[in-house]
Amino acid sequence: MNADRLRACLVVLRWTGADLARALDCEHTTVRRWLADISVPEAVAEWLEHKVENAERDQPPPQGWKRAGRSART
Repeated sequence: MNADRLRACLVVLRWTGADLARALDCEHTTVRRWLADISVPEAVAEWLEHKVENAERDQPPPQGWKRAGRSART
């Protein structure tokens, strides 16, 4: 996985580099190196592709689930 694909995956997941570092329990500098076009390890690339594939299948939240007359915060 190259840096461009990594960026695209982060966009789909709505993650930042810091989010990815937290998910992987690694230093943010590691993710920054990948974003600077250092090759992403194969296991990480496969995991991210799997997450993206599942994220793209996610359905939007259901409509009409709130009871009429109730605000969003109650």
